[in-house]
Amino acid sequence: LSIPVIVMAEDGSITYFGGSAPRDFRAERDEVMGHSVLDFLVPEEVEEAIATIGDLTRHETIGIGVPTVYHIVRPDGTRTAQSIGAVPLFHDPDVRGVAMYFMPWDAHAHLDDSLEALLAGEPLNEVLHRLAHAVAVSLEAPAAVIHHGFDGARFAGEVSWGVPPEALAAGKAPWIEAALHGEPAYVPVTDLPAAAAQAADAAGFAGLWAIPLPRSEAIAPAVLTVWRTVHAAPVTAHHFVVTRCLRYVQLTLLRSAEHEQLRHLATHDPLTDTPNRVEVQRRLAEALDDGAQTVVLFCDLDGFKSVNDNLGHRAGDDVLVEVVARMRSALRPTDVLGRIGGDEFMVLLDADDQSALAVAERLVAIVGEPIAVAGTTVDVGLSVGLAVAAPGDSPEAVVQRADAALYEAK
Repeated sequence: LSIPVIVMAEDGSITYFGGSAPRDFRAERDEVMGHSVLDFLVPEEVEEAIATIGDLTRHETIGIGVPTVYHIVRPDGTRTAQSIGAVPLFHDPDVRGVAMYFMPWDAHAHLDDSLEALLAGEPLNEVLHRLAHAVAVSLEAPAAVIHHGFDGARFAGEVSWGVPPEALAAGKAPWIEAALHGEPAYVPVTDLPAAAAQAADAAGFAGLWAIPLPRSEAIAPAVLTVWRTVHAAPVTAHHFVVTRCLRYVQLTLLRSAEHEQLRHLATHDPLTDTPNRVEVQRRLAEALDDGAQTVVLFCDLDGFKSVNDNLGHRAGDDVLVEVVARMRSALRPTDVLGRIGGDEFMVLLDADDQSALAVAERLVAIVGEPIAVAGTTVDVGLSVGLAVAAPGDSPEAVVQRADAALYEAK
């Protein structure tokens, strides 16, 4: 048979070890025959297994027919999850025991593991790493990679199970083409650039499948690559498993994108899309904990109230958006700009006091230029209070000094 079959006697000992059992459990018959089935279970599942075996004696009255999943410890120490079905044949003189048949469950176990990690909120790369492992096992492949976050030229991340990084260092790679065109590619590793092909060959790969995820507006294009020891296109049986794996990958990326969107909404101002007060304070605390040279600029608009009073709140919102755009243009990408109140902003700089003063002067100058809004132009100013963090400062202490400096500036 192509599946493992084991017969267990009434006392729990193994009296038959056949089918594909020697191959799948990596054991010779003399390593198993006569031993208790409990010897090959993980300790934490023994009690449950005993209860299940007891239920088999009542199969005619309770109608047992559902296979049970257990983790088998092979004689060489490795483990495998198996779905075990059992047929009591105590009264059959040719058997006199329970015939147990096994179906591999490793792929399902790894998928369950990845879903648990996803629901527990573990980092995306950790979830994808477990999922790539599950994909490889599901397709009886030695390795798999999940490429995600394609921006039209490159992927934001590539999470690998079993593929050396050198094999992924390819410019015009099949997974890039799959992301661009939305069509799968089944190619030999010799089609990869020379260095990547050499690394793939050294790792024992002969071919790979680059399969794009179904297009979705909610996530950037992603591709699943399955690395194989032979070069051949998928057969009919593969397509069902591939489709299932793609759904798991898509579910993970969608869940991650939704979580990131919710986190962003909770930590950012909806009008200007800048960090809000809580997020700015969190980042300030992190900077102080890391010992970074931190300067806080507390900023407040001058003359903004008259814009709201004379032109309305919609015009006021437009002015705030323009002010933020101007302030961002005067800052470095690593600087943090946040809106902490109606027309109050805070800037976190990793700089000395003289550099910070120059930044503050740029902000005052650029915000002070006329702003076109509601068919007219308005003039608003910017007052800035500057505070340099000292060793041992708390976030509250630095902000209070910046607030006091702002009051003096106004």
